Amino acid sequence: MDLIRQSPFARILETRSFKELNKKASTYLNLDWSRYPQAGYITAHLLSGSVITNIQSGQTILVNEVEFYGRDAMLDCHKEPTGEQKGVPEKTSIPSTTGEEYYKRVRPVTLRRRDGVRLVIGTNTCGVLVTSCIRVDRILEGSISVGGDTRNFEISESELKNIRVFVDNERLGKGKKMKKKTVKKITKDFGADRLRQVRSKFHRLNTFRLIRCSGPLTDAPQFRPFSVFTIGRNSDRDSASSGAAHIFYKMALAVIHYQEKATFTLEDIRFGQQLCQSAKDISIPMQNIHELFAEVDTKIPIIGNKPLNKQLHAIAEAQSTRIAKANKNVATELKDLFLG
Repeated sequence: MDLIRQSPFARILETRSFKELNKKASTYLNLDWSRYPQAGYITAHLLSGSVITNIQSGQTILVNEVEFYGRDAMLDCHKEPTGEQKGVPEKTSIPSTTGEEYYKRVRPVTLRRRDGVRLVIGTNTCGVLVTSCIRVDRILEGSISVGGDTRNFEISESELKNIRVFVDNERLGKGKKMKKKTVKKITKDFGADRLRQVRSKFHRLNTFRLIRCSGPLTDAPQFRPFSVFTIGRNSDRDSASSGAAHIFYKMALAVIHYQEKATFTLEDIRFGQQLCQSAKDISIPMQNIHELFAEVDTKIPIIGNKPLNKQLHAIAEAQSTRIAKANKNVATELKDLFLG
């Protein structure tokens, strides 16, 4: 591909091979979740490591990391919002039926939300959020985006016809094989770093789907954006942030292993409390969680526990600025990887 050979990052990009999105690949991106529970994993696998280019402007990115969100609230409580804002239909990543996009049933688009600018690759069955990418058409300040607020590559409605997507050939081959595997087999080696960066609905089981995916060039811990479940890797061991990170990580492991039967232990809450006394935005909801334990309880359920979720939501909000700061370190690691 000329856009790869002409890239200032050609040295590393040419270690991979790419193929333009075609009808067959589009079919894989649009598999029905109710018939194929593994569909979202296939989609994330195919689009992480992909190259997206605007053939008119020449702007091009390599997608380093994605996380996917379903269209059906019964299958994914964090589904992309639809509806109206002040009487105006909210812009979504759902593909049009009138041919606005270059690819049928695939719509890469920028969505402006209250909490940031989102680059989403939409299909009929899910929206794939780009959480890390790098401009590869030229070297410029701010060429690396980490954390899902993507301002280095934006796609307006008028540019949809100019967008081309190239998937990694190796990922395409593996994606086809994944259709024959169960979700359990696909995710058997996945850990908390595969959980999405969310701030709410911790009482819902599908919040804990292992549906983040890294591209082949960035599939290592130092290149992955942080989340409430993994921020502990970047926190001072004795900091308030570390105390909050501890309980989210423990919660993630419990749900991954025990699903609906997962529990929080009083021991974990006490450990977290010891570290967060200096930060009221964390220590107060942490104390409220402690008070959810009855005198004789050493464990409380996670799934279905709305009072617990309310306090976890408050802590997750408090961690947001800390996560954004930590992601700057990830951007530095990515810069070293691509620029040497």
